[in-house]
Amino acid sequence: MLIAPIPLYRLTYVLLAIIGFGTLLVDVWFNERWFLPLVLSDQSLWQAAFGFLFFFVAMAWLWFAFIRPPIFGKRNALRFTQTLYQYILRGWDSELPTIANELVRSARPIIDLSKQRDRWEIQEEDQPTDADTEHVVELPDASDYAHDLLLLLGNRKFCRLVASSSPVTAIAFFEEAVAADKLHVPLGTFGSNVVTEALLNRDSILYHEDEGYHSGLIGYIRPFGKAVFGNFRLVEALGSDGQSPLDISLDLQFSWEASQLETYCRCALITIESYLETRHWHEGSFILYRAFNIVEGSCRDVFKLNNETAYYNDTFRRLGVVVDFAKDVVKQAQEHIDALPIVLRRRKRDGWPRDDFLDHVAELMFDVIFRASAVREPAETNWEVQHNAVWADFELAENTRAQKIVRFKLHRLLFDEIRRLETMPNYKSARILGFCLNVLGLKVGKKARYGSEEYPLRKAVLDWTRKNYLKLVDVQSDVAAAVPTGRITFDAEHNRLVKTYIKGLRLVAPKEYLDLEQPPCV
Repeated sequence: MLIAPIPLYRLTYVLLAIIGFGTLLVDVWFNERWFLPLVLSDQSLWQAAFGFLFFFVAMAWLWFAFIRPPIFGKRNALRFTQTLYQYILRGWDSELPTIANELVRSARPIIDLSKQRDRWEIQEEDQPTDADTEHVVELPDASDYAHDLLLLLGNRKFCRLVASSSPVTAIAFFEEAVAADKLHVPLGTFGSNVVTEALLNRDSILYHEDEGYHSGLIGYIRPFGKAVFGNFRLVEALGSDGQSPLDISLDLQFSWEASQLETYCRCALITIESYLETRHWHEGSFILYRAFNIVEGSCRDVFKLNNETAYYNDTFRRLGVVVDFAKDVVKQAQEHIDALPIVLRRRKRDGWPRDDFLDHVAELMFDVIFRASAVREPAETNWEVQHNAVWADFELAENTRAQKIVRFKLHRLLFDEIRRLETMPNYKSARILGFCLNVLGLKVGKKARYGSEEYPLRKAVLDWTRKNYLKLVDVQSDVAAAVPTGRITFDAEHNRLVKTYIKGLRLVAPKEYLDLEQPPCV
């Protein structure tokens, strides 16, 4: 009732005072037979009039309480915003879920009336103008209050209760923003905090939208995910203004577990699907760039698997989630492969957003490979991480056109990084070379069916290593020592690399050799 378009509390107080005082006065007046004009001398008419006023008060309360609860509008914008501010400032857990649910009815008028202010408009407003010297004070209107109210929704505690008790509130606001085509309303902080809190709460709706087979109808239609992440234009606009639903808290990024990362990846895939369908490829997407960085950064601690067992380790599971995410992105790209603008071989890389979409996927895979290259021992964990968890999944995925293009770009990135050792010896390139030697082996072999996809890379890497490794040993021995990993060792006496396989039931462990060429004398 505090937000009714009429001052209901004050009006009720005044009318009840009139009814009570008038009823007493009428009784006294007629009992004492004081003078009244003939027109007003009927006591029943007075009683009926006061009864009508009381009936009007009761019906007004019933109307605003049950029939037409008040919503945000021009007439009550100030009271609505002040009331919501007081409730959020008070922060009672018993009140906020009800308040959040009541906001659903006001989602449309709040979005419709809110101002759209992107960062470029804010920067222009910050510039001094001639009008600033006139000291003209403009009173806020409904659009200003609607804008501030959307900013108020970004309160972290309020978002936590929305994520746990009233996800329909977030669904309503994002759906109304899309329906009204108002992409620069200040929903970014609200979306970011709601998603962060939903990821932290294992019982939130995000965890019940995984698959229809496990979650039923909610898993098939994904109401929350489709509303919040399903429109790329809205997510990108919010991200360009500051924050988007894909920009989650840094605290969560540095502490989340595999299940939380998997849920985030599923949300990011919804936005990527919308991005591919809207075909805004010429514009690029900084929000997807940030999302890719968040996903890739989640396996930043893979090096902790050294001297550990990979299985049943959350770090290992997060690495698997990132690999699956990259594969799912390639599958989505395949559905639009005929329309995607693709440059197969880039002589010069420009970075986001100018490179094409599959370039970014290949770079994500490259970064994951670099993270995995940090796992060096024991040999079993090294092989499980580098070959089984990463390389095999990337190389043995469905042999679609999109996969072939991404594979070509990934191989080019790997070999270009290895060639940097010729001019600038560094540990990153050394680790990439060691990874490739480990997963590809030390024999070129034949271009047969199995492994034919990686044959060009294997041949190029082995040829380069044969001609340049001893030169690297002479120039920078520490960097050269960082190359052998897993079961590969450097035999300095015979100038060769040796890969020793598991002995198993054999009498002698099988080995592979790569004979190295002496650098020419200068």
